[in-house]
Amino acid sequence: MSITKSGYPSSQLCGLKLLVLLSVAIALSGCQIQKLKSDLEVAKQEYGVLTIETLPTTILTDNKKRVYVAVYRGNGDSREMVNFRTTAAGQRQYMIMPMGQYELLAFVDSNDDLIYQPGEPIFWQKTIAPIALSSLDEQDSSLQELDALKLQLEPNQTFKQNLDVSMFGLKRQLAQAKDKFLHQVDWQDPRFSQQVAQLGMWQPVAFSEQFGFGLYTLDKFEPNKPSVVFVHGISGSPAQFEQIAEHLAKDVQVLLFQYPSAYPLDYSAYILQVALEEVVNLYQPSSLAVVAHSMGGLVARGALVASDNLNSHSIKFITMATPWSGHFAASYGVAYSPVVAPVWRSMVPESQYLKQIFATELSTYHQHYLLFAYAKSRGGEGSANDGSVSLKSQLNEQAQREARKVIGVSDDHTGVLTNSLVYQYINQWLFD
Repeated sequence: MSITKSGYPSSQLCGLKLLVLLSVAIALSGCQIQKLKSDLEVAKQEYGVLTIETLPTTILTDNKKRVYVAVYRGNGDSREMVNFRTTAAGQRQYMIMPMGQYELLAFVDSNDDLIYQPGEPIFWQKTIAPIALSSLDEQDSSLQELDALKLQLEPNQTFKQNLDVSMFGLKRQLAQAKDKFLHQVDWQDPRFSQQVAQLGMWQPVAFSEQFGFGLYTLDKFEPNKPSVVFVHGISGSPAQFEQIAEHLAKDVQVLLFQYPSAYPLDYSAYILQVALEEVVNLYQPSSLAVVAHSMGGLVARGALVASDNLNSHSIKFITMATPWSGHFAASYGVAYSPVVAPVWRSMVPESQYLKQIFATELSTYHQHYLLFAYAKSRGGEGSANDGSVSLKSQLNEQAQREARKVIGVSDDHTGVLTNSLVYQYINQWLFD
């Protein structure tokens, strides 16, 4: 077994060859599958989804103003912020959180001073509750189908509670609760270990409670530098991109997106969308690129096509060995596994999620560079798959049609992560 520089066995990188992963997991139902079953039961009983939608108003649609939304738990001086979003008219937002009663505050920053002031349109609801995951249909469904709390922001209301609702105050409270947004790390961060990656696949709720979704940076974030966001695949970790990152041009700064890979792809894509929108809204970076491997390409495309805000920004989109048409092994897992990981439903060919991300074409502002792998084993000859994903899935017709360039590499599914030719292509495309 070969070992990569990051310490991951090459046979386990990027998805662990999904068919083998599913087959072994089903055979070992007393081990990983049992962990998955217990973890998902916790999710169903203890967690829910809060869906909100900001209703259009004149000040939002005419002036394109952003809305700041904060969700609190508790009351009085014991209030604790548990979630925060920026949004716009007509936009839906989703938050997975423990079941319970919450308070929601939303306001329009009319004068762009990042501070709520009396007279600015506001929405305040003292009691809200998420929809229990146990009540949701276990079949392949979309977040878009959930009922949303409608936010009607009114200019004649005044929020009299003693809360810091400045943008800086909101960011500070979130940083104290969960330091996940542009937090500086290194490649040896324990969150990027193989054990944590496996936790994200087989115990996603435990992963969320211990680590959570994160967008990390290797250095202090500087908006004037070109930024590249790396997105891993199933059972993957940001650590898989270390060698690619080391071969980037020196002035490029690296951002790393981490998520529990067992979650439904539409939710992981949504969280990536939120993270990218926060980077764009708060910092207006000089240039932004997303580089994704395997299933990470599905997550990233979902984030890009769903965001009206991102669609007006130029973003380079580079994907490697992505199963654009899904993976037949996911169908096998859904049909025969005693417990079904939510992500498998998203990966079934012709799933609702796959249809959803191709229902809308990529924005003309986004340049997609599609890299596929066609060697069944590293150093081997070409074949109809890369050892994990079929060429047919990697070369989905719509994905090819929308791509600015389509390039094949004689390497296997995980080999593209340490391929010198891939390093050259990525550097070339970032500045194309």
